[in-house]
Amino acid sequence: MNRQINNMESTHPGYDEYNYQIDEIGHNPYHLISYLTAKYGVWTIDDVRDDLQDLFEQQYSLTTQGTHVNDVTTRTVRVGESLGNVVTSGYCNCSICCGRWAGGATASGAMPRANHTIAVDAHNPIVPMGTKIIMNGVEYTVEDTGNFARYGVAFDVYYDSHSAASNHGHQTWEAFIADDNGSREVEVQVVETRSVFNVTLTNGGFDAVARANLDEEQQMMMDSMGIDDSNPMTVVSNDQSINGAAVMFYPGQMDKIAEQMQGDYFVLPSSVHEMLVIPDTGDFQHEELKAMVTEINATQVEPKDRLTDEVYHYDSKDRVFEKADKFADRQKMKAAEHDMGKDAAKAQPAQKPKHKSNDMSL
Repeated sequence: MNRQINNMESTHPGYDEYNYQIDEIGHNPYHLISYLTAKYGVWTIDDVRDDLQDLFEQQYSLTTQGTHVNDVTTRTVRVGESLGNVVTSGYCNCSICCGRWAGGATASGAMPRANHTIAVDAHNPIVPMGTKIIMNGVEYTVEDTGNFARYGVAFDVYYDSHSAASNHGHQTWEAFIADDNGSREVEVQVVETRSVFNVTLTNGGFDAVARANLDEEQQMMMDSMGIDDSNPMTVVSNDQSINGAAVMFYPGQMDKIAEQMQGDYFVLPSSVHEMLVIPDTGDFQHEELKAMVTEINATQVEPKDRLTDEVYHYDSKDRVFEKADKFADRQKMKAAEHDMGKDAAKAQPAQKPKHKSNDMSL
């Protein structure tokens, strides 16, 4: 999803402006695992990969739209010679108005624009191509030609739609030649058209999507595992949330987090920007967490932002930071040593206490 959004300007080139309205993209591994465990019980990432993809598609809605925006400003310009009252007509770029030239560029090579482009007669132009003309409070540029002088029309005004062009009919406007050195000033509306590409990502929320895919009994099981955010998850990063994963290794940081978590915790390398910390309450196995990190890295995190698919663990008692599977092995070894100690104690026969004799010499 991030990759798709980041590539919008290369996959949809040519716009003057790109607007992004993006909801937060992210997933709480606690919630994901609670959902998957409630639905499948024991699962592997291969079992749930398709379901995860469906969940993400239901949770996020990405829409794009290209449009044109007209910015209208009013300014005062100097004008020179008045051409007097002239007859104007309207046209658009459709086949009715332009015939075989429909949809193409103007005679000047520029694409026509409403509130900007006007045409003169190709055989009897009232002014040369490129002349700026002020009419009806708008500054136009002569960019096109036609065949309409025989109808008494001096200028053909371009519109974006055929209905607007037809509604123009024949109107008489006073026309001025724009001249920076002119002696008169008039107010004109200048219309600048921007091409804008809008990108909108809506996050519908994981909880609603998850519940829609579970029956009542599964929802109760999911709730019992903490889908309601009662299980604390901490995001570790810097104030800017940019390249903040290293904050995890600041002096004393792991012990501070252990106090907050009230004991041991798992560390999930979310990206170069942040780490996710989840308390080790015994609810989840490190294999599940690793499978989740692997899947999210592959589908949701930009390659340049990925850290690792490994999951780590902090032992607050021994103050050891290590891979979660190493911690699990170490705990098994401790348990085995403890059992061996108990077995050895049971195998050794009990010793009768020795009593000192009271020797009395007479």
